[in-house]
Amino acid sequence: MTSGPRTKRLLTETLWEHLVSDREVNGDRDRKYRQRIRDRITDAFREFGHLYPYWSSTEVRKALEDPDVELRDGMRGVVAILYLALGQREFEELVGTSVNMVEQELDRTAVDYVECNLEFHRPTAIMDRDRLRRKLSENPSALTTQEVGILMQYVDLSEDEIERLRSSAGDPIEAGQLSSD
Repeated sequence: MTSGPRTKRLLTETLWEHLVSDREVNGDRDRKYRQRIRDRITDAFREFGHLYPYWSSTEVRKALEDPDVELRDGMRGVVAILYLALGQREFEELVGTSVNMVEQELDRTAVDYVECNLEFHRPTAIMDRDRLRRKLSENPSALTTQEVGILMQYVDLSEDEIERLRSSAGDPIEAGQLSSD
């Protein structure tokens, strides 16, 4: 998110500063701030529940048309918060029910229900980090570029392991095979 001036926001400036600050705050005060933040967030979600039936689809589209980076980040943040709070199964049910509400509201073809299934496509090697770590220990030159990338991105490697990678096939970052990001 951008760090520009904060106007018309969900959290007060004090609550925002508390949230993003790494200053030490006494336990009771911290607990009160965190509770006020939770209350504001849950009140905002409740407000959307009341808003939806009265806000026309035209107005929704106008409000969110051509979203800038900050608005896109906000949209992703809302979805991420919902997914984190609900878990996969309940999130899928919520999305399905919500899409069904909209479809019925727009009088599209009759929909009994909408099913939402999240599919996760991760490189299979990510799931077997121990095997990759053993391979790095026993025969690092046998690692593929993809496996090196997975190790660099998803495994907290020790300095010795990083050095073993560099000495076995050269430094993949310097060789342009991986970015340092």
